[in-house]
Amino acid sequence: MKVKNYKDLIVWQKSIELVYEIYKITKRFLPEEKFGLSIADAESFH
Repeated sequence: MKVKNYKDLIVWQKSIELVYEIYKITKRFLPEEKFGLSIADAESFH
């Protein structure tokens, strides 16, 4: 199979599935829980 673009890669397809699952889970979080996650994400980049 020839890869025409990155969306043809299985790793790309699986990562998109993972992102959708994470969105579904975090959608149920309380606002303060979401805020805590965003702070932790921001700090991890430093």
